[in-house]
Amino acid sequence: MNFKRLFKQILLLSSCPTYGGQAVMGGVMMKGKNTYSVSLYNNNEVHTKSFPFKSLTQKVKFLGLPFIRGIIMLFEMLIIGYKSLSYSSEFEYTKETEDESSAFGIMMVISLIFSLFFAIFLFKLVPLSAATWIDSIFNLSSVWFNLLDGGIKLLIFISYVYFIGLLPEIKDVFRYHGAEHKTINCFESGKELNLKNVRKQSTRHLRCGTTFLLLVIVISILVYVLIPKTLPFGYNLLLRVALLPFIASISYEFQRLAARKNIWILKLFLYPGLLLQALTTKEPSIKHLRCGIAALKDVIKND
Repeated sequence: MNFKRLFKQILLLSSCPTYGGQAVMGGVMMKGKNTYSVSLYNNNEVHTKSFPFKSLTQKVKFLGLPFIRGIIMLFEMLIIGYKSLSYSSEFEYTKETEDESSAFGIMMVISLIFSLFFAIFLFKLVPLSAATWIDSIFNLSSVWFNLLDGGIKLLIFISYVYFIGLLPEIKDVFRYHGAEHKTINCFESGKELNLKNVRKQSTRHLRCGTTFLLLVIVISILVYVLIPKTLPFGYNLLLRVALLPFIASISYEFQRLAARKNIWILKLFLYPGLLLQALTTKEPSIKHLRCGIAALKDVIKND
């Protein structure tokens, strides 16, 4: 394999403009190169507001390199996602005061820290603890121990997605998620962004965050197989957490490359993620589609 050529191909993708987004409560957020826009449905009308945002990968060239940019962009999407969710919850159009902005920043940091610790607890501590307990009974090899840890983590992830999807509020969010995908698919197919064209599109998308998370879990299983189970529990847990940025960066580049290149073997690895999107995306109605179209049109206009 020509790794130099592969690296150049991956680097070339950084110059390709891509649009993406996420569903929020009552609407859709879309992100462009210079802004992100949130479109919310209220009183039979779509309300759209744009927010300026320039990625660090555009400001600092080094941060835009493959296997570095993924970590930066994921962190930025966490911030944008939280701000969009907060905006959709408050649905305010008035300019924040300095005190409100300061309070918002503090709450955002606290929320992100809590979410991080919860994710580590649910997807790192719980699977490792369960695998350690089972290993104490069956005395597994290091390979089977780590495969068991990964299998438990995968089961927790799929169960979590399934059960939150049963909540009425989340069902509506998943319909906005479907609208987001349909809108992006329509744009990337080169068709005009209107209800007729967007409605015909698929609710699945290769660059979806659901697929990314599944990729992270699968790649983490492959990486963690190399960790000896003889390590003390605390060191084992810390090593798993420390390897997360490395695993996430690989997952990001692989997903981006597989989604852009028409190579069936690469797309095959994304297929389980497309199947899982059956749980996280639902068929949208007209109001959901209108929000997706309005948000994407707004970021395209601002770019």
